[in-house]
Amino acid sequence: MDLREYIKKLDKAGELARIKGASWDLEIGAIAEYSARHSGKAVLFDEIPDFPPNFRVLWSRQATPLQFQIATGMENNENSKDLREIAEGWRKKMDEIDPIPPVEVESGPIKQNIMQGEEVDLYKFPAPKWHELDGGRYIGTSGMNITKDPDTGYVNYGLHRGQILDKDEMTIYFMEGRDSTNIRNKYLEKDKPCPVAASMGQGPELTISSFMQLPFGESEYELAGGLLGEPVNVVRGVTTGLPVPAESEIVVEGEFLPDKTVEEGPFGEWPGYYGGWRKKEKQPVMKVKSIMYRNNPIILGKPPMKPPLGTLFSVINRARMLEKELKRMGIPGIRGVSVIPATCHYCTIVKIEQQYPGHARQIAHLVGNSKAHYIHKFIVIVDEDINIWNTEDVLWAISTRCDPAEDIEVWEREPSMALDPRLNPKRREKGNFISGKALIDACRPYEWKDEFPPTNVISDETMEKIKSKFKRQIGQLK
Repeated sequence: MDLREYIKKLDKAGELARIKGASWDLEIGAIAEYSARHSGKAVLFDEIPDFPPNFRVLWSRQATPLQFQIATGMENNENSKDLREIAEGWRKKMDEIDPIPPVEVESGPIKQNIMQGEEVDLYKFPAPKWHELDGGRYIGTSGMNITKDPDTGYVNYGLHRGQILDKDEMTIYFMEGRDSTNIRNKYLEKDKPCPVAASMGQGPELTISSFMQLPFGESEYELAGGLLGEPVNVVRGVTTGLPVPAESEIVVEGEFLPDKTVEEGPFGEWPGYYGGWRKKEKQPVMKVKSIMYRNNPIILGKPPMKPPLGTLFSVINRARMLEKELKRMGIPGIRGVSVIPATCHYCTIVKIEQQYPGHARQIAHLVGNSKAHYIHKFIVIVDEDINIWNTEDVLWAISTRCDPAEDIEVWEREPSMALDPRLNPKRREKGNFISGKALIDACRPYEWKDEFPPTNVISDETMEKIKSKFKRQIGQLK
């Protein structure tokens, strides 16, 4: 579905609010944060001062379970608010997906309006300043940024933030180690400009696939087609020739310049702090050559907020990726993986059925060395009776089954990233992005688990019998 169909579905489900008259300068960002703190509804902003009517901004982070299910095509199932059920549904959906290649078409709604050369003006669009200390206006907080590997021809796209510098210049913050960054650097290291196209408003399947961090060579477009159930229609960009979504709202095309960099940020990032606060990072300038946009265009905004606000999709998907990697290794007994939303991806929980001595510690080591989620700082292994999507249940397991003297292992000099707020300033200055990891065994000790006291929780079987007996009266207790 394109972004407009998604908006219609949100509206029909009661998951959309409409706000008129909010300014791009902090007011849109503040109202979005207010919604995230309270209802979690997506917000469609219109009649933005100094811009034509119907030049709009949609804030949407799939902040509620129902929004997540609509965005992922799971809303036809019985809608659930239980994170365990939603995570399991998403895992099954991804396991069953068959990639579908995109189809190139001659034209599409994205080509309804085209600016080139002197006409190019990024300020034509109501790009917000989302957070109070942001370094500028960010047109791309859910940007689908498309590049092409010069050696193989592989087309990659990823989710990166985009800051406006001038009417025809911007930056796109490519993080270290990402395929997009490596592709861009191949051009720049040869003193060549790197072609790039950035979609600033697209349907949820494309946005989700942008987030996935697939292995190099695997197509995000094919994954998006699998999620959609049909090929994604693409058109060729007017100045880069890159394939862009035919039904995107706005596509900015241009080149990263090899000889011009600028300090980017700061920007309020997903750990809940400002990235680039102590030291701004230099990023290559993107010279904008053309802008395509639909009639009545909509910027899709997905700015990070202090966790757990708006983290639902990212934690569920990261948990799925890690569980898939662990099961591929052939280790038995894995019963589920979660990432605690409030920990900004830094705390991973794995539920296991212990089968031999050292089983819990073995899995903790594998998680610590995983590729799918290398940034976690805390890895907690729990027994199969723990609800890993319930933070209180996880803390109960840590408090009652973990002996800190025996069951916590600390690793030093582990990989981190520039956005880690806890990085030592001296290390950050040198680009030495390392941190520690804590592996916490919160399982009953295998060697004497049969002697461990039983929990005082009524068994499911007994509870069902008693509920059945009192079914006419027990409903009032919900």
